[in-house]
Amino acid sequence: MKIKQRTVVLVGIVVVVISSLYGLWYFTVRPLSRTEALTQIHTAVTTSQAQHTPASGLQLRIVSPHFGIDDAFATGTYEHNGAQALVPNQPFHAASIGKLFTAVTIMQLAEEGSLDIADPVANYLAADVLAGLFVHGGVDYAGEVTIGQLMEHSSGVADYFADSVDSGLTVQQDITRNLDTFWTPDMLLAVSRERQHAVGTPGKQFHYSDTGYVLLGLVIEQIEQKPFHQVLADRFFVPLDMVDSYMPYRSTPTTLQPLPMADAWVDGVNIRAARSISADWAGGGVVTTTNDLLRFSKALHNYSLISKGSYLRMITMRNQFRTGLYYGVGMMAVRFGEFSWTLDFLPESLGHIGILATHLWYEPLTETTIVMNYSSTERMESSFMDLITIKTTLRRIVTPQP
Repeated sequence: MKIKQRTVVLVGIVVVVISSLYGLWYFTVRPLSRTEALTQIHTAVTTSQAQHTPASGLQLRIVSPHFGIDDAFATGTYEHNGAQALVPNQPFHAASIGKLFTAVTIMQLAEEGSLDIADPVANYLAADVLAGLFVHGGVDYAGEVTIGQLMEHSSGVADYFADSVDSGLTVQQDITRNLDTFWTPDMLLAVSRERQHAVGTPGKQFHYSDTGYVLLGLVIEQIEQKPFHQVLADRFFVPLDMVDSYMPYRSTPTTLQPLPMADAWVDGVNIRAARSISADWAGGGVVTTTNDLLRFSKALHNYSLISKGSYLRMITMRNQFRTGLYYGVGMMAVRFGEFSWTLDFLPESLGHIGILATHLWYEPLTETTIVMNYSSTERMESSFMDLITIKTTLRRIVTPQP
């Protein structure tokens, strides 16, 4: 799943933030112990979770050596033979956080000499795969689109998931109405090819596109000569001991006692057990846990997965995604000061979000990692508010002087 209604993801959040800023600022005055800080965070996110219907479960993982925090928390339930209590390490659909796996794989292939991100994607995919995807103003630009442009969402291709269509349902609508559909990459590309139109010419504008990441997945399969889900297992899940991570209806976790997946509420419909949840693939089709994402994030940000040079390229934020959110080469950044100047004291965080209000953020200044899952497309705004509360509260912790 991706970022619902791309044009309105954060509409309203700035107003909500501004209306809350004075309270947040006041509460940063009094120092807190670690126990007090975690109690306040748990109370805040629990209150937030309880205010929504359906009351989707909530999972939170915070690790910060700087603040002396290693916390795992969950509240709410999920549906599996009746309502079950959600646990902190319950597997959940990570949504577009999965784009990080795709982007890092591309960077690894580049370092291995298998490709260059400046290469035309036409060097790796057949003409019939690209046919009709990049026609703009009567001109077919398929031969000019580069791998890097797909990664940074500047190729001009439409977004199969949420962009408007000439006829029928969008994929976002379809997955909640036709729950038994198993989506293949070809089916996803067909939506953009047959019922959508390219939004621009290559390299000219930013337009978030899951279609572009499906093409990247096909490039990876072409080079690796194995299914995309197997590539993820070989490059990430197995070496990083991510035993609970997999792609639903495509692979299985390696843990001996896997837990059921948490709910996944899309527009009020819970698709956690639906085959239609397969409508993600290389754009974010990974089910994982807060602990597994913590392992991945640590390896990524300490240059264990890619070189420092490749990493710096990924975090070079060329495009503004929305107010306060920026996009690099497969990596996002959140700059809290753009929500309001009174949040300037919160440092930039790097990572990604997903349509189910999933978050994976790393703050380089304090080496703090925050993983959140709110399990619902209706929770994006409130999840950002909670993220601000978490980061603000952490800064109230009394830390030893160096």
